[in-house]
Amino acid sequence: MSLQKKNAFIWLAGTAAIAAMVALHGCGSDDNNSGGGNVPPASAPAAPAPDAATASANIQAAWVEIGDGNRAIARVVTRYVAEAGAGANAACPLLTVDGAAARMTLRVGPATVPLRTTASAAADSKASEFPVSVCEATLPATASSAAVGAQPLPLPKATPQRIVVLADTGCRLKKADNAWQACSDTEAWPLAALATTAAGFNPDLVLHIGDYHYRENACPPDIAGCQGSPWGYGWDTWQADLFKPAAPLLAKAPWVVVRGNHEECARAGQGWARFLDTRPYDATRSCDDPANDAVANYADPYAVSLGGGSQVIVFDSAKAGKTALATNDPQFIAYQKQFQTVATLAAKTGMTTTIFTNHHPILGFAPVAGANPAPGNL
Repeated sequence: MSLQKKNAFIWLAGTAAIAAMVALHGCGSDDNNSGGGNVPPASAPAAPAPDAATASANIQAAWVEIGDGNRAIARVVTRYVAEAGAGANAACPLLTVDGAAARMTLRVGPATVPLRTTASAAADSKASEFPVSVCEATLPATASSAAVGAQPLPLPKATPQRIVVLADTGCRLKKADNAWQACSDTEAWPLAALATTAAGFNPDLVLHIGDYHYRENACPPDIAGCQGSPWGYGWDTWQADLFKPAAPLLAKAPWVVVRGNHEECARAGQGWARFLDTRPYDATRSCDDPANDAVANYADPYAVSLGGGSQVIVFDSAKAGKTALATNDPQFIAYQKQFQTVATLAAKTGMTTTIFTNHHPILGFAPVAGANPAPGNL
């Protein structure tokens, strides 16, 4: 099948660390918002819940990401713990949209997930601790302002003009490669500086093409540059690798998030499912149980409109490997089906430019066994 159709089709893959400003000019107004769904109507909580000051003090991260159908999703990570019997959502702060406040919905609560098989040896792995709640709410397309506590949230633009593109942003701590990056050195690992600089450009949108998390193994005692760094796949590492250094950019613009190979289930997939996956949280896709990896490592593609006949297609290539696949291999079949969805999305009426985004090029590293197929046969 052809992915070109009648459209201009651009393939953007995050196989190297990049940071770029892309100007896209559409016919819509720069001031319009886009999103989907509605914030639930404000109502009294079932039991005592955090006031604004308490909620703000406990918020560890807050951002907006864009999912299927341009649904703008407000997400918050909080350390607030609801009182016993208070109801799950009582652990979540109030989201204020255009002056009206409503309690956010609990996506997933705190947990310590038992050690599962990982990409590292068991001796170099540990259980994933998530001592935080993740809360969410869909922002209405008509919203003109949104905030959690005292923290304003960025709203989508119908036609974003300035887009930051980046990928491969984590600080690498990996025993198998003897790779020990100096995570506290802003020159050796410049994400914090990059995020601050990028935020200064006042972007309308951030497109991250995967690999948010790199701190897989403990820093050896004889490596000075990474001493004291958290490691593993729990909240402390996600906070250090993404949410803390990228905070200025998370506050400045909504994000479109693409999954990378470092977010596959045997690596940082648990955090991906909790924090970044745009779909509703589902235990079978949580990556907590390796028995579900064949489901959790794949997701249907979706499109995000950029206005003016342009769109981004988000493709999950977390498990794309380097081994050639036979056409009857379940993984080949899964990706082939997803590319059929991509072709349908790219052929949507009114679309003139489609930007295809994935982290690893499917069948680029690993073509069909014994063949070198043309793009139309993928």
